[in-house]
Amino acid sequence: MITHLTPTTDAHAMSSETTWKSLLLLDPRLADLERLALNSHRYGFCEARDWQVIVGQLRRRVSWDAKLPELGTSEAYDVAYRHLLGCWEGGR
Repeated sequence: MITHLTPTTDAHAMSSETTWKSLLLLDPRLADLERLALNSHRYGFCEARDWQVIVGQLRRRVSWDAKLPELGTSEAYDVAYRHLLGCWEGGR
């Protein structure tokens, strides 16, 4: 299930230049989720429960409840979600 947040009009909202690297600068702990996504393949397939853990942690860090307003935008969530999904699907 993909959850989208509604756009914010906050003055601190991220611009259309939001990238994974810019999100990492705001919250370096997102790299832990990236590692988990890259290493979630077992025996040649992805575990759905691993993805559920990743998305659950992502929602705590990049969502309306984020500590930084820049991480509370739908754009930030979409960038992070797409990046992590690509890592999870591609694996190592």
